[in-house]
Amino acid sequence: MTASCGFGFTLLATEEGNMMSFGFNENGQLGCGNTLHQMLPYLSRKEDVFDGDEIAMVASGNEHGACVTQSGKLWTWGNAKYGRLGQGVLPWCNTTCARTRAKIIAQQNIVDQMIDPYENSDWNIFHPRQIVSSVFHHSKVTMVACGTAFTLALTESGNVWQSGTTDWFDQSQCSTVFKKIDVVSLIEEDIEEHKRIVMIASGSKHMMALDSTGLLWMWGKYMFGELGLENECDTTIANNTVIEPTAIPRSAFDGSDVVMMDGGMCFTMIVTTHGKLWSCGLGHYGALGLGSRQNVCSPQYVGGPDQFDGWGVRMVACGEYHTLIVTEENKVWSCGGGNRSQLGLSLDRADTLWPTKLPDFNRFENESIVTAAAGSWHSVVVTQDGSVYTWGVTMHPNAEELVPMGLGHYTPYHTPTPFPRLLMHTTFQNSDVITEPMQTRIGHWHHRCWLDNYPEFGVAFAMAIHRRLGPQTTIGNISEELVRDILIGGMEFRPNYAKGVMALLGLSYQNRK
Repeated sequence: MTASCGFGFTLLATEEGNMMSFGFNENGQLGCGNTLHQMLPYLSRKEDVFDGDEIAMVASGNEHGACVTQSGKLWTWGNAKYGRLGQGVLPWCNTTCARTRAKIIAQQNIVDQMIDPYENSDWNIFHPRQIVSSVFHHSKVTMVACGTAFTLALTESGNVWQSGTTDWFDQSQCSTVFKKIDVVSLIEEDIEEHKRIVMIASGSKHMMALDSTGLLWMWGKYMFGELGLENECDTTIANNTVIEPTAIPRSAFDGSDVVMMDGGMCFTMIVTTHGKLWSCGLGHYGALGLGSRQNVCSPQYVGGPDQFDGWGVRMVACGEYHTLIVTEENKVWSCGGGNRSQLGLSLDRADTLWPTKLPDFNRFENESIVTAAAGSWHSVVVTQDGSVYTWGVTMHPNAEELVPMGLGHYTPYHTPTPFPRLLMHTTFQNSDVITEPMQTRIGHWHHRCWLDNYPEFGVAFAMAIHRRLGPQTTIGNISEELVRDILIGGMEFRPNYAKGVMALLGLSYQNRK
């Protein structure tokens, strides 16, 4: 969640909690206060933009961006058309009247009927703006996901909220403020354990929510099978829209629980327990990874350890028509549309119907991949040490100029970047372009060593097993090296949470190697 890609732009969360953005910026989707395209990374400091609050995650749609900060606040920016930003008033103006009106609308949790989002609605919000907490009944926001024309938010209470629309041809579906989507009440009543939504995700025009029992819920546009419902849903209406969240039964995944999901343009990728990957929806470009171009209306098994060199799938990221897959080996695979060099596999830019592991290339070694993000025409991965690699379309014609498309590299050319390229720090000195490694690392897992943050736990553990406590100590002969390995080595980045002694204390920080 530290990297996200939209149409031609990229958002990154740094280890200090700042936001880095670059690429196409026609609608202010970079959140840097203007509509100037950014070929090189632009840093938005938390003190200047987010009231000093550290960014926890970023998300991007086609023409807008969003983030959640550590204190549980939601911020949105970019194109406000169709109400996708959830700001409540369109157009937005910096007047006391407009701000007061937006606050009243948010507090009353009603749709603004005085402004038609389809009239004079090409308004952009250039700076990130906070959604007032009263909109979410003062519950902290924990996750955000963005579609083409909507934003989805998850709060600490386990509720899901949505603004915007999945169908811009149907004005009745548009909301300029966040409205609660009551998924929890639809969960089976015969399950006695406490149930809540723990994760959300989205495709271009459809939405997903995962509850605490491992059950997946889907709703939104239903065009090519992306909801995985096999046309058996009573809530499907004439314009192919599923209004109410509908559960996909566990039987669709051989009885397994869902642990992660993501969506692209009319397709969905789903990860279940034991690292198994499933897909459904539009198959024309091969993004489903099933070896064909056929559309699929119910989840089909892509592969697990049998497909990915003996390793399960850890996460998946969906672009417009391509998919990035990160395995438990921390390597990245790709499949789908390759016409924009977004797969990172070869120079021929052909579609790839099966998941294919990215080759090592130049300075890129396909290992230690933490997370991946896929945009319309480009891809991004972040490595364990916080480095960023990007590839895909470099520049794209827009009107009468070439504009950058979210790779963050300095180049005056239209030539695509077919293989992962390290994001560098670029300066200009006497008309020369000077590049050097980035000083800013991406992600929050680097510098906060467990022992630095929790020295009292380390001392307590060391004392408990130390031979000086007496001959009756059952593990008194444990070596100093083993103690250090348990305390530090056991918490090193895997990149999943450690399973050692410190994890039993509820500490989930991963130490940097």
